[in-house]
Amino acid sequence: EKHNPAQAIALLKQGQLLDDLGRHEDAKAAFERLAVVEPDEPWSFYYLGLYAKTNASSNELSQSRAVQHFGRCGDLFKKKLQSRAAEQMSAQQRSHFTEIMGKCLIETQQFDKAFEAFDRSIADGNTFAHITKADALAQQDRMIEAANAYEAALISRGPSLSLHVALGGVYFSIAKPFAVVDDDSPAAIRMKKLSQEEKDM
Repeated sequence: EKHNPAQAIALLKQGQLLDDLGRHEDAKAAFERLAVVEPDEPWSFYYLGLYAKTNASSNELSQSRAVQHFGRCGDLFKKKLQSRAAEQMSAQQRSHFTEIMGKCLIETQQFDKAFEAFDRSIADGNTFAHITKADALAQQDRMIEAANAYEAALISRGPSLSLHVALGGVYFSIAKPFAVVDDDSPAAIRMKKLSQEEKDM
């Protein structure tokens, strides 16, 4: 099908709006159309990956499609970030693309590359990437690192209920952390404090 930039932009906005409205089947149709009209647009594959992932737990085909979509998405964001056009991007846009690329790398189990991407995004000023990184670490049961990432998010973004809930969940899930942690990281300091308070009770 003939390349049509205006149509691609319209389909992307339509798909994102429908997704925001919770009309996921209609959004999925828009992103499937976008993938045909503009096969180098990473956002279509990101959303298609999310929709396939929703059904992945009970459907092996959906799981395979999710990995395929996320893999394509990650490759296309990498291509964008390495292109000449990246020189014209704002730091905010570049850091956001890098964060999403990292999320796609997580979904394709390229964990080291994913965390490198999150760290680059953070270095570019994207404080939300602290949360994305923390969520990914928690999913891998790397709880000490997740706690430190959530602590960094609190410092850089300020207090929020959702962050405190997430951080509390991480600390709650760590079994006897004070017995295995011996460093000066924010997580270790807080856990040692909790441990002392428990002993003083």
